[in-house]
Amino acid sequence: MPRKKKQPTPPPPPKPRDESFVPATYWPTLSVDQTIVHSIRGVARRETAEKALAAGTLEELPDFVLQDRLTDRQRLSLSRIHPSLMGGEYLPDHLPGEVTIASICYDGSVCQDVDQIRASLRGGYRWVGESWEGQDIEEDEWTPDEEEGETEDALPPKNFCQPASQNTVADWIVERVMEVLHDNNFNGGVEWEELRGFASVSSSHYPTLAEQCEQMIEREIWNNARGDFQSRKIEEMTEHLEAELADLEDSYIEVMTEFATNCTPQIKERRAQIESDHGRAALLLKLLSPDPERYWEVFGPWSDVELR
Repeated sequence: MPRKKKQPTPPPPPKPRDESFVPATYWPTLSVDQTIVHSIRGVARRETAEKALAAGTLEELPDFVLQDRLTDRQRLSLSRIHPSLMGGEYLPDHLPGEVTIASICYDGSVCQDVDQIRASLRGGYRWVGESWEGQDIEEDEWTPDEEEGETEDALPPKNFCQPASQNTVADWIVERVMEVLHDNNFNGGVEWEELRGFASVSSSHYPTLAEQCEQMIEREIWNNARGDFQSRKIEEMTEHLEAELADLEDSYIEVMTEFATNCTPQIKERRAQIESDHGRAALLLKLLSPDPERYWEVFGPWSDVELR
């Protein structure tokens, strides 16, 4: 017996926090060890390095853990241990004057693919990813002053790029995550309820960004799951009403045959009851069906019945 689908449980209300937070800069002064850790691309390697940095044991890690990027041979060796260790290892290089401000790790994917938002000293933002080409979020705003002798490769001062608010970054992230989740639901056939926890967010510039995005994504998942649940209930009700109408049609033909040969008060009452039941069922089905042509296709023979 198939398991009955339960109505999705709404997520808890969000906790109060300052979502308008704007960091002072994306280019803070870091120690040598912090710079090494922040430059590591692989998610698993960077998490290991962050724990070692906090414990003061960074120098005890093998050299390959602290590398900015691995060689093809090293990545192949790591993937043979487990594909999930590949997360972030195929991210593209940073452009000059560019820094990562937030990352998405798709924990539900086999290789834990990573997308990142990167900010440029020139004032622009862009998406980069391992499984897609990425795209610009905002074009660079800074142009070199040729009269001052600046070239296209020159970089503006660090205070030129004004950091975005946490709300803005969260909106960018949730939009991207929901694109991926919709693809998994529509093309992959994965239920919305099963997509909870599929993606996680991290940022060293926005302390509460991960929590905010988690709650926003949870709300979006619940809304979509609720919509699917309601659609299934409408489909079930529609099927039930169509079956009921088919039975009523058979009963109507039977009672009309009796009415033609033997008109009694009981038959008149039965006919009126059938027409009343059919009218209510037809009206319900009409309200459930957004397609009028489909309705008339089903109820063409009964179009003269008054809908009560």
